[in-house]
Amino acid sequence: YSELTIPGSSLADSGSYTCVVGCGAKDVALDSIPEVLKDSKEVSISAPTPSPTPSPENPFFGNSTWEQIPGNLKQITASINYLWGVDKDDDIFTCVRPCTGDWVQVAGKLMQVDANDIQVWGVDASGHIFWKNVDDVLGNWVSVPGILKHVSASGNGWIWGVTNTDQIFKCKKPCHGTWIEVDGLLNQLDGGETYIYGVTSGNDVFRRNIDASNPWQLIPSRLKHITASGDDEIFGISESEEIWRCKKPCSGEWEKINGELSQCDAAVDALFGVDSEGDIWRRNLAF
Repeated sequence: YSELTIPGSSLADSGSYTCVVGCGAKDVALDSIPEVLKDSKEVSISAPTPSPTPSPENPFFGNSTWEQIPGNLKQITASINYLWGVDKDDDIFTCVRPCTGDWVQVAGKLMQVDANDIQVWGVDASGHIFWKNVDDVLGNWVSVPGILKHVSASGNGWIWGVTNTDQIFKCKKPCHGTWIEVDGLLNQLDGGETYIYGVTSGNDVFRRNIDASNPWQLIPSRLKHITASGDDEIFGISESEEIWRCKKPCSGEWEKINGELSQCDAAVDALFGVDSEGDIWRRNLAF
């Protein structure tokens, strides 16, 4: 480890703090995240890349087709037993899988949620971070120090998130708010068993070991949204809302899927998504 002093931040008065990965990842004092972001160095990882090219045949869905789930959401996330989502008013809903539309509203307001098989995490319109057990409808949300615009709870061993300025943070599970800044800039990300995948504001796609123990690796594609929580595939959405799939770890061999979605999330056995009208869709995965 080496030490890195950040001038102009509230941490500078205390001298220095630990540089964890190269000198692009820093242990950040919880209450000082907004100050640190204000003056911290930005490291761009964007690079021009080609658009995905569809393969002639895509058999991975078997004979399954898209099935509509009653309801209306702007964003959805799936665990093995539950769906969670938020609507255009930031109201929160959950449904026991397979879910035929029996959504139950949960107290609170969140603009984005992400579930694993144990917990569901979310951020509100002010960037505050919360979690609760994935099967808990009536209990209170637990607040976690920090400010994020997007959080991913599906990664093996780590919670990941990005801020309004696209800076990247990770927190070791069970996360109590000890966020570590990671080099690079991402607009949205999602964790899997081995890797964290993310997209930049310019729609470039990157992956890295889930613990950030290696550099970012560019994956040829142009996507605005990505999900890595399925077992064997990652899925992404383009600016034109086309749906793409790539076999993990993915080096750019994308397959186009019929349909259009604005956001999606994968479970072990199915892909879930919402379209631009808020309609909710499910497609079983056949391997």
